[in-house]
Amino acid sequence: MLLGPSAWTVEMARSAFSGTDAPPIERISYGFPVDLFRPRDRRACREILDLPQDRFIVFFPASMISDRRKGADQVRSLVRSLRLPGLLFVAMGHGAAEDLDLSQDIFRAFGYIDNPNKIALIYAAADIIVAPSREETFGQIYIEAIASGTPAIGHGLTGTADALLDGVTGLTTIAPDAESLETAVTALYRDRTRRDAMAFWGRVHVENEWSLEACAQHFFAALRRLGLVDGLGLPHRIELRRGPSEPEAVEHLYQPTDSWRPISGMGVREGALPEHGLPRQYHWCLGPKAEIDLLVQRPGRYLVLLDCMNRMFDNQVVTLSMDGRPVAQVSLPHRSNGDGFLVDLIVELGQTRNRLEISFDKWREPDAAEQRPLAMVLQSVHILPYQPICDI
Repeated sequence: MLLGPSAWTVEMARSAFSGTDAPPIERISYGFPVDLFRPRDRRACREILDLPQDRFIVFFPASMISDRRKGADQVRSLVRSLRLPGLLFVAMGHGAAEDLDLSQDIFRAFGYIDNPNKIALIYAAADIIVAPSREETFGQIYIEAIASGTPAIGHGLTGTADALLDGVTGLTTIAPDAESLETAVTALYRDRTRRDAMAFWGRVHVENEWSLEACAQHFFAALRRLGLVDGLGLPHRIELRRGPSEPEAVEHLYQPTDSWRPISGMGVREGALPEHGLPRQYHWCLGPKAEIDLLVQRPGRYLVLLDCMNRMFDNQVVTLSMDGRPVAQVSLPHRSNGDGFLVDLIVELGQTRNRLEISFDKWREPDAAEQRPLAMVLQSVHILPYQPICDI
């Protein structure tokens, strides 16, 4: 039995055999760590990577500067000729980036990076990914990019046709040439709404088709089609079980945590309501603004993680400010099943007062049944010393 990651590789394998000599050949999906490659706060990623906040960042692998099979001629043409306001090209990996001889105002090269966490940050920091390969057995970069909430652009040739879903995970060009590539980049540059839609639905698509769980399902289905499930004595159902979780410690409803303290615009700590999609104790944040103090034992740079839940609105835009200075803005999708949305930011904290302001673009107007202007559920706040992943 042979397994291929794309329809193109499967057909290539079948064509290598003559008639009855061909073994069973099936297509399965790769499994990607979607907990690593995930949407993140773009501003925080750019701050960590020392990338400008006000630029439209186009990312591509550095190998595409020198390898014609990967569209080197088109990438070079794009970087040298496309001039849109605020455009910045960023490359990562082995390649002749220095041959482009461009200023840092137009082009940044990270070089080779072997840290997967930093690679995930770069994906999430970009606005779009460009990878105009002509020959690929698959197209890993497209999946990792859209899993990180960043749409991709490519030609959809050979193995990349399975990895890049036009209009959902990004755009396929109308022709495999430099002009069509530039047209696609310009289209997404000008259409923020379309990019945001692709970021949302592309992530959903990756979780359904390219997660580790989906990979296991595709592999099992291939075994079933080949009649190997009974032959190998396998059960007819696959189960994906999570390990047992430790019960959470019970907290006093009015007791502040060790790392943060509610100041204003916050309800008291309420008990868990699993039957209503609230599996843990929580606070209601009240509109238009809630304030908390972040508490640390020594000054320094910290990673702050807020486990939030938007239970009331189709979309809730949350702005985070430290002592009146905006440091992050995030859009919270509606969730009512108990899954929180993790908001992360990197901030400098002192040993004394560190006031974090949480502002909302919408909240529930009080009425006779509920007199509080409910805006968002805050389940927990974690503060961790920030250590740079590695030197750039």
